[in-house]
Amino acid sequence: MPRKAKTTIPETSLSVIANTAEEPAKKAAGSGTGEQVFIACGMPLGIKFDDVDSPGGGVHAVSFPGVNHAIRGKKTAILLPKGNATLVSISRADWECIKRKHGRERCFVSEPPLLWEMKSESEFKARRDEIAEMVTGVEPVTPESANVERASVNEE
Repeated sequence: MPRKAKTTIPETSLSVIANTAEEPAKKAAGSGTGEQVFIACGMPLGIKFDDVDSPGGGVHAVSFPGVNHAIRGKKTAILLPKGNATLVSISRADWECIKRKHGRERCFVSEPPLLWEMKSESEFKARRDEIAEMVTGVEPVTPESANVERASVNEE
């Protein structure tokens, strides 16, 4: 039986402009051309939309880097706690397509949303208090906050 041909979808990787964990801003390199919008992503692992309409027909993928994007591929690293986000730029057409297709999902309707449109990098920095309230449910938990007690070691 012949194998099915595997189709690949072109992917647009978004580069991080700002991050609540580290202050220096990086250059914006969004997806496509035209008007750009800034999106704050509060997800620890990021998210990938592989059904974004292409201007010439077909679809392409857009990946939003997560808060812990810097530790990908490292053997040892420390996960960042909740309340952090990354800022990326994306073309307005791609963002509108994503909102149209996925706008009712949890990452858009939670308060505050985990994918949040910002006007600029300065607005991202000004809304730090609101970004700190982002909750995904998969953040690292400290044992003290979960009332976990250290087990006693009895050597016999």
